[in-house]
Amino acid sequence: SSSNQHPNDVFKVLQNATAMDCGSAPGGWTKFLIENGCAMVYSIDPGDMSPIVTSNSKCHHLKMKTQDAILKLGAANGNNENNNQKKGNISVYVSDMCLHTMQSQIDLLLEAKSKGLLSSNALFVLTLKCIVGRSKASYDHQAQKAVEILMQRTSAGVITSSSSISSVTIIHLFANRSG
Repeated sequence: SSSNQHPNDVFKVLQNATAMDCGSAPGGWTKFLIENGCAMVYSIDPGDMSPIVTSNSKCHHLKMKTQDAILKLGAANGNNENNNQKKGNISVYVSDMCLHTMQSQIDLLLEAKSKGLLSSNALFVLTLKCIVGRSKASYDHQAQKAVEILMQRTSAGVITSSSSISSVTIIHLFANRSG
């Protein structure tokens, strides 16, 4: 997204888009993406999805880990004549996975990009979950470090200049959960 983009412009990006929702179970993000205009959502999670979500024909649940789904969709990209998947047609990438490190989110995003799944101007939303340290300061430090890694990889050519990152916004959402 562009740094001059208004938050409501994000909804324009969703219109008729193909999206990839990693860590999708039980289906909240997938439902949101479909209800706000996505034509197709690859919902990736080894867990079960809500039947309300999977009953929608726009939801394609790949019941597997994200790493495996990226390989499967990447392989489909290499053989475009026999499938509907077009190279680089995923324009929205959402990840709400709970991983051991925030960097793992970035690694999977970059893997999807390197397999040719994402469009050059793809919008991405990564939910970076803080599993070490519960303070806002701890989260902010870890999130900033993850963004720095993403930007370093961009400048190092991992993401090509034709698909560079135009802006990053960190929004701190604090969950009060006990246990």
